[in-house]
Amino acid sequence: MSGNNINISIDWNDKTILIVEDNWANAELLKYILRSTKAHLIFNKNSTEFFETIKTTSDINIILMDINLGESDYTGIDLKKYLVDNNYNIPVILQTAYDSTQFYDDNTLHKPIVKENLFKLMIKLIK
Repeated sequence: MSGNNINISIDWNDKTILIVEDNWANAELLKYILRSTKAHLIFNKNSTEFFETIKTTSDINIILMDINLGESDYTGIDLKKYLVDNNYNIPVILQTAYDSTQFYDDNTLHKPIVKENLFKLMIKLIK
């Protein structure tokens, strides 16, 4: 969608989005991008917060997760595997600044995040 600035209007006021991001600036960017959706946003900055949130919050509709969580004991890939292995049926969009195909699947976005690409993928995954 190069060069296209599409105005996307989405009302997700009944949706909860978990954002797992250790970098404050990246978390703020996602907050800015998603504010027009009216979704409930939960921010976690590490794997410890993630495990607590995932065990105590039952209405998460989608997770946006950084692959490299800095000081965490786990990567975003580890946390996504945990969700699958423990039968959490929550779609995950991984985000990476790495320039490597080893981290990519159809639900991976490369940073910096482009609003149109993020929304297109989220619309596909959110039920």
